[in-house]
Amino acid sequence: MQGQLMNLKSKTALASIMFTIMCIAPFISQTKLDFYGVVSSDADKNMLSMTEDLYLAQLKDMPVNLSDKRSDFFSQTYISEGNADFLKSENGGNAFYVVINKLPDGKWQCSINLKNLDNGKSYSKIKEYDSYYKILMESKTSLKELISGLIQAGSSGGEQANVTSTGESSGRTNAEVSTQSIAGTWGGETYIDKIIILRGGRGFVIFKNGASMNVNVAISGNAGDMQINVRQTGGSNASYFPDIPRDTALKAAAEAAPIEWDFRITKDGTLSGVKKTLVLKDDSAAPVQAEIPVEWKRL
Repeated sequence: MQGQLMNLKSKTALASIMFTIMCIAPFISQTKLDFYGVVSSDADKNMLSMTEDLYLAQLKDMPVNLSDKRSDFFSQTYISEGNADFLKSENGGNAFYVVINKLPDGKWQCSINLKNLDNGKSYSKIKEYDSYYKILMESKTSLKELISGLIQAGSSGGEQANVTSTGESSGRTNAEVSTQSIAGTWGGETYIDKIIILRGGRGFVIFKNGASMNVNVAISGNAGDMQINVRQTGGSNASYFPDIPRDTALKAAAEAAPIEWDFRITKDGTLSGVKKTLVLKDDSAAPVQAEIPVEWKRL
């Protein structure tokens, strides 16, 4: 009798487990996420590439089965036809993409979108920013909240949603604190229009001649003695050396080491230090690597 009772309890427990699995299985399958990239006819290619990297980094940190499906075809189709083409998606799941437009008043509208490919429902959240750079400076916490909200809505099978908000979240993670204090727009060099430092250790330098350079930002030390290193990523460009004659710069750029800045923060908040770059000295026929003193101030 006792054996029969134990057997009955085991069958009941097994049935309960199977029922639970059947209930949650649809939600597990809906964590599949295809990232189609960022679409914009108003932003340049360099800005779009950096924005895509930003969103992709957030998605990689989330508990989803992520597939990178970025392609020029998707962007071109969306821009020309005004809708998204997910024909290449397989096995359902969710399609995620971002659309960025410049508004008539000069502000930028960023719409993050998710489409549940199983039930066809779409979800989106829209934010407005005073400048494109502020989209890139959005905190990781805020992005994760937005993306998580969309995935949750898609997984729950709720009604289609379209939420609009303005401004930026003040939330930040511990990993961001190191670069939080210097995130923003800087200036100070003769041939550079501005330097944008983003949360998370990335940024870009915009030259007055129109060139732009991606950089990584690393911080070491402590609050009392913080060392900041800004280093060029990617290949060199003759336009990165505007104080050197063009023909000479073209030859030198092919083998130039990445430009690098080493700073410390002064009491008034200035970044003061040296820049390691090519210079043309009076006694040299070709540019040589040298350190020159520089200062950056917030704009």
